[in-house]
Amino acid sequence: MNAWRPKSHSAAPAAEDEIDDMPWKYRVALLLAACCYLYLQTFILPCVPISQGDNTHFFLLDGARMLRGEVLYRDFQELTFPGMEALTFLLLKSFGMRAWIPAATLICVGALLTLLGVMITSKVLSGPSVFLPAVAYLTLAFGNALDDTHHWFSILACLAAVAVLLDNSRPTRVAWAGGLCGIACCFTQSRGALAMLALTAFFAWESHARKLGPRCWIVRVAILGAAYAAAALAFNTYFICKAGWSNFYYCTFTFLARYYGAFHRNNLSVYMVDLPDFAQVLLSIPSLGVWLFIHLVAPLVNLLFLVRWWRMRQEISPTLSRRLMLINMMGLAFFLSIASAPQWFRVASATLPALILLVWILNAPGRLHQFARQALWVFSLATGIGAAVITQSSAMGPLETPTGRVEVLSSDRYEKYHWLIPRVQAGQYILDAGNGEAYFFLELQDPAPVSFLTDSAFTRPGQVDALLNKMAQTRVEYIIWPVELDQPPPGNRGSDALRPLRAYMRKQYRVVKVFTNGDQVWQKHDGADQP
Repeated sequence: MNAWRPKSHSAAPAAEDEIDDMPWKYRVALLLAACCYLYLQTFILPCVPISQGDNTHFFLLDGARMLRGEVLYRDFQELTFPGMEALTFLLLKSFGMRAWIPAATLICVGALLTLLGVMITSKVLSGPSVFLPAVAYLTLAFGNALDDTHHWFSILACLAAVAVLLDNSRPTRVAWAGGLCGIACCFTQSRGALAMLALTAFFAWESHARKLGPRCWIVRVAILGAAYAAAALAFNTYFICKAGWSNFYYCTFTFLARYYGAFHRNNLSVYMVDLPDFAQVLLSIPSLGVWLFIHLVAPLVNLLFLVRWWRMRQEISPTLSRRLMLINMMGLAFFLSIASAPQWFRVASATLPALILLVWILNAPGRLHQFARQALWVFSLATGIGAAVITQSSAMGPLETPTGRVEVLSSDRYEKYHWLIPRVQAGQYILDAGNGEAYFFLELQDPAPVSFLTDSAFTRPGQVDALLNKMAQTRVEYIIWPVELDQPPPGNRGSDALRPLRAYMRKQYRVVKVFTNGDQVWQKHDGADQP
């Protein structure tokens, strides 16, 4: 067996089809360790799934609606292309309404991201440093952003495109990469499109660096674009035909262009504002360290790499230089895809390419670089172990729901579930105007055409009208009303589309419960008139 030694920054030129000599047993060991860590983060031992994440519940609700025969983009609205809804529908269709589905999905996604991270890093580094970016990403980013949402799947597809192109840019590989970017677009349209543009820019750089001429670049871009369009159209055509082009275009393009930024979580005002809770100092100090590190990594490392590469371009082998530039361009595309609304979750999810480049920079000789690598190892492992211990010790006791037993680690959410479970039945309509997490686990139905309501232009008057019309057709016994809808953040802007709904609530409902966090439960009067 060949010695498994680190590659230096000035590695000798290698063949394009070079395969790293890292033993597979190490990759398998890391994969098993990642699955164990993720299990401890998503299940309370021995086997109770945890309800977590802000967006997970929206897609579970969408999948359940599709199971009941509702049509995406026509009967209810979603802003992304239908990749996440289609996947959720298939999972629910295959396994039924089971509480463990979102937790198990997170384990699979986290394990695949870890494996892809190692596969990509092994092409630019060797030795223990091969594992460091994937471990740091798993514990510092993914483990602190456990939300089963479309971002992870689009990132998976884009990273797979990078892995396909790392060895060479032959037409077959270019076609596979274009198809994978098209699949990424079906989950997150902005990331898939920017990933394709990043590969287009990379092919231009490669053609110039290797003096291949413009014809080679044009052929590669044509193959890339054709495969991208074919994958995106093949996936979306069914949903377009089902809902109608006008509904599909309005939800995924027009609405985003006009109203997406009106919601305070969807614009630049969210950058670096979600600080850790300093009520518990011992936990907040390491959380602050993770928070600062992730925000510094993206996009600063990608820019720092360009400076480092320019200074060392004569010393780096052409093959290594090509691979690093590919990773960097995809990293820049990742950041640009979330730059308009750089919330913590989005920033954290986009950092894997930057972490790979950071470890490559730190892999240079010298005690300072060695100390930085060791510090990142300790920081990552300690964060992962600490997070798993905290998760397992935070259990409040399982709740029995129609989808199975589930753990809720938030005291606010636990209080809401504990109040609702004895008062509602599966199939019943309620309006949860906040995050809507109760719909899936309690098998409830949502009368609104959108997953949540806001006191901003993001919620349109037509959506409120559709909600009131649905409430006229069905009896909605309870309304869960978040306190922030009456106290909107300063960043929200636009007319108050909820005024008709508030007027109807005051006439037809009364407050029967106020939770500790201020959220209210309104119950319909006996014999109340329909809207």
